[in-house]
Amino acid sequence: MPAPSLLQVYPANSDTGIPVGISLEVVFDKGIDLNTAKDNVVLYGADFDLTSGPESATWIDQETANNPYFLRSPGFQGLVELSARVVYVDISDPAYPEVTPASITSEADESAQNIGHKLILTPKEQLAPDVIYNFYVMGDPDAAGRGISSRTVFDVVPDGANTGNGSMLNYGGYTGASADEVVIEFMVGGDIGTAKYRWYYAGAGVGTAISGRVTSRRYRRLADGLQVRFDGDGFVAGDIFRFNVEPIERLAVNTNVSFTTNDGSYTAAPTSPSTPAPSTAPASTIPPAPGASSGSSASSTMFLEEMIPYDRSYNIDVNNRTITIVFDSDLDATTITDETVTLCALPILGLYGQQTQPNELNKKLTVSGNTLIIEF
Repeated sequence: MPAPSLLQVYPANSDTGIPVGISLEVVFDKGIDLNTAKDNVVLYGADFDLTSGPESATWIDQETANNPYFLRSPGFQGLVELSARVVYVDISDPAYPEVTPASITSEADESAQNIGHKLILTPKEQLAPDVIYNFYVMGDPDAAGRGISSRTVFDVVPDGANTGNGSMLNYGGYTGASADEVVIEFMVGGDIGTAKYRWYYAGAGVGTAISGRVTSRRYRRLADGLQVRFDGDGFVAGDIFRFNVEPIERLAVNTNVSFTTNDGSYTAAPTSPSTPAPSTAPASTIPPAPGASSGSSASSTMFLEEMIPYDRSYNIDVNNRTITIVFDSDLDATTITDETVTLCALPILGLYGQQTQPNELNKKLTVSGNTLIIEF
């Protein structure tokens, strides 16, 4: 049977401003095997962290000028742990809406109902803001026996002659080499825990049946990655359940998507991502600090254009006692006071002489047009 093809990925490659609270979505043109999907999707974030110290300070070793906590700091966002689930979608609709199909007993049923699978991957923790993430969907272009597979196990069908009240569910991924039908035949009737069954592949015949299995509400292994469990009571000897299995057919190509999260100011994902999936960027206008204003209008928002030393600088000369900040508009000198501008010092290792809180410094504030000079 044909291997699955990838129809859409959200986020799309090169997307920016992606909400930090998203679930990733991958749409396939047919049903996929969830077990192989879990094993063949990877999301990587930044593998470095330069701002893991107290108050976002940088951990730097004075002698080597290196970060001794590289890859061990709290902000490390390397491999992202994901939980996975699949839902049915209508692949005849470009929006790929979720649907509830009739029973899917074969790939022919999927085709007849225009059914595909959407793989939904939810990070166990919210993504980090302003980080480039790389998302990999693994196929098998080199026929190495890895990558996402098409669906291998289909819905259970009770025989039309069954008279009992019980039902059966299957689980797992089929690892056998050929398409077949699994037959579950009850030999002893009764409730779960009493009723017994035998099972066999229809292609191999009843002579190969494995007998004496006792029903359970827990999943029990058959073979080739297959598991079954039972529900309800009142099974009757002679009742039969069947389900089809297909050999693994793997996605033919690998897909790599790179996207950038927003600043964390909003987390709701778009309801209907397209290709490429657009995301509304966070608002660039932020409220001014209390007491601050611009020279033209108190309702305008000011922006910082330059700072010397720049943010998060290190190895600064100890004799440097001046900070220069340049804004995009002239400052109102009456709003620049000790209350609206604070300057604090904190040891880079977070503790020095039992000091654990920021130490506010004395300072001199000078305003000249759009420039603020802080001397301390």
